[in-house]
Amino acid sequence: MKTTVTAPGESGPGYDDSLRSYARRRAQVVECLEELTAINAGIGQTARAARIHETRDALVNQRFTLLVLGEFKRGKSTLVNRLIGREVLPVGAAPTTAVITRVSYGEEPSARLIMTDGGEQPVEVDRLSEEITLVQSSEGANQARHAGIARAEVALPAPICRDGVDIVDSPGLGEHVTRSEVTYEALPSADAVIFVTDAAQLGSEDEGFVRERLLGAEIDHVFFVINK
Repeated sequence: MKTTVTAPGESGPGYDDSLRSYARRRAQVVECLEELTAINAGIGQTARAARIHETRDALVNQRFTLLVLGEFKRGKSTLVNRLIGREVLPVGAAPTTAVITRVSYGEEPSARLIMTDGGEQPVEVDRLSEEITLVQSSEGANQARHAGIARAEVALPAPICRDGVDIVDSPGLGEHVTRSEVTYEALPSADAVIFVTDAAQLGSEDEGFVRERLLGAEIDHVFFVINK
């Protein structure tokens, strides 16, 4: 399949047409499943009707998760900001992203922090980067600005997310063992992965991770972005 890369806000014929075609066909399949559910219920096949209805619900709620990962200081958050067309995620020369951040579609921009105790804390979108940025402690070690944040969720009217696509930014691998494990744990839920690497450091620690963790996760779609 040919892929056309466009700047945020531009109309890319390959990308936009493919998403519209997918959304249209999904709606047609959902309609057929609803008709089959009604038919089977009408003839007394309640168990079959229930199974078809479950399939319909799974299709309606389907999400496509694109996970962006790589070693720290490779430009992952910069890439995600470019994809969504807005400077939302923290960027900088030092390791910055502290938690997994999921960007989904929403008509109105909003953001919230999901805490480790299960609570939620709304936050202004333009202030999100402040909440999830790593800061230097007095001992020089990186730590989250606010303890207790499990992940961040953002809703934006980004065209790339319109048809059920979620883009997930992750903490840099190799910066801290705990944050690396958080990233590894996100792999099973990913439908596709963008692995960002550095042109000046190809084949370093990245190679072992790709071989042992990324390719071993049996993800069908893996893309490599060589930055810098």
